[in-house]
Amino acid sequence: MFSFGFGLGVVVFDKRYIKIRPYVEYAFPGMELRTKKSVPSLEVYEGDEELYGISGDNTALIAAVNVDYKFGTPYFFNSRSKLTSFSIVGKFGASTITLEDTNHFSGSGVTLFFDIGLGIYFW
Repeated sequence: MFSFGFGLGVVVFDKRYIKIRPYVEYAFPGMELRTKKSVPSLEVYEGDEELYGISGDNTALIAAVNVDYKFGTPYFFNSRSKLTSFSIVGKFGASTITLEDTNHFSGSGVTLFFDIGLGIYFW
C-alpha cells in the first residue's frame, strides 16, 4: 500500500525540552496486489498477474501530532556553542482511508496509530 499526499502543520509549542507539531494531510492512496492462482476463490481474476489500485476515488485524511522530547545537547569538539540535540519523537493520530477499484476491491476504514522514534536536531 502506498500514498501520495500533501499536508500542513504548525509548531504550536517549542521550549528547551518539548516541541509539539500538529498537522493534517490529504493523500491519494493505492494498492499493488498480486493474485494467487492456487487459491480457488480467486479464479475470477485468472489472467490478472498484478492489480494496481490507483483511482481518483481513493482518498485518505490524516490528523496527527508530533511530540518531540529533546535531550542530550552536547558540545562537540570543544566548541562554545551547541551543535546538536537528540530527541525522542512520538507521533499520535488517526487516519481515514477509502479505496475504490472498479473491478477488484472496495472499502474504507479508520486507523488510530502511535509511532515512536529517535531524532536529531542540528543547530
